[in-house]
Formats: sequence, structure tokens, C-alpha cells
Amino acid sequence: MIAILETLDRGTPRGIRDRAILLIGFAGGLRRSKIVGLDCGRDQTEGGCGWVETLAKGLLVTLLG
Repeated sequence: MIAILETLDRGTPRGIRDRAILLIGFAGGLRRSKIVGLDCGRDQTEGGCGWVETLAKGLLVTLLG
């Protein structure tokens, strides 16, 4: 995982986004379908399978179903 993360460019928004997606997926043991279905907030989309909240000490990932 560290080798994969090292290949990403931390100086671009795309690299930062990709890094965040990989870390959330790895830390949560999530499948691709769950990662893709995450929203940035509760009730953002009807078909979302959960959402991510940014807290002072980290993230809270809530998965539905």
C-alpha cells in the first residue's frame, strides 16, 4: 500500500483525491462499490450507500445496509 501511495502526486488535487480514496478504502476494508457509493454528506444523493463526515480528529464513515 505504501508503494502505491508513493506513486501519487501529492501536489495536485487529483493525487490528493486518489490518496484519500485509497486510504479510506484500505482502512475500512471497503469494496470498490462501497467506495464509489460514498457521499460527502448525509442525504446528498438518493442512491448513496453511505457518507463521510470530517471531524476535528479524523473522519467518520457511515455505511448503509
